Amino acid sequence: MGLASRLMVLAAGLIGLGASPVSAQPMPVVPTGAKVTLQQTAGRDLDQDRISAQLRVENEAVSPAEVQDAINRGMARALEKARAVASVDAETAGYSLYRDTERGVWRGSQELVLDSADAPAVLDLVGALQAEGFVSSQIGYYLSREARERVTDELIVEALAGANGRLEVMSGAVDSKGFAIEAIDLSPQAEIYPRMRAARAEAMTADAYAPPVAEAGTTRVEVSLTVTARLFP
Repeated sequence: MGLASRLMVLAAGLIGLGASPVSAQPMPVVPTGAKVTLQQTAGRDLDQDRISAQLRVENEAVSPAEVQDAINRGMARALEKARAVASVDAETAGYSLYRDTERGVWRGSQELVLDSADAPAVLDLVGALQAEGFVSSQIGYYLSREARERVTDELIVEALAGANGRLEVMSGAVDSKGFAIEAIDLSPQAEIYPRMRAARAEAMTADAYAPPVAEAGTTRVEVSLTVTARLFP
């Protein structure tokens, strides 16, 4: 038998095998339901629990050495006053020195930052320093990181409960047998910075001063979850 004849016989045999009455077994199929992704947010308004005040001492003179000396002496007195109050944190900030060519003098300034949970102590210090010639740049309340972190965990639980409730409603609406959560993503939380408010200072003299007036507000803290779930058919 030639090669062509043998190939014809082999092809006929394969066709015969394909036509044999062998029953095909179905592959098992795992039932899957609809995939659902939703966002859930929980938030709370918290009372601002800390106060921050920024002041500066300024001076001008013919020589830069005179300006620097006056600023250094003024800041040293201010730091001594501030550090005598244990509940208040004090630190120096930006220092500048430049020549005012139009007036032919040197001018300089340095900042002092006061921060505390004890608002009356800070405001009293601000008033005392203003009476000594310090100028207030900003005074305002803000929410501390510790307060924000304490409430964040509670808000996560609240948001998860809200997402779970919504999934139950959706599951019932489509006659699903239930659902399974596949993924939960927590959106990064933005840093909360002080919300400075203008403070009012009363008229002062060298012998008497009145602390500025400032009111605490609230800060909104929120968490946002992205929840992915699978509804059972």
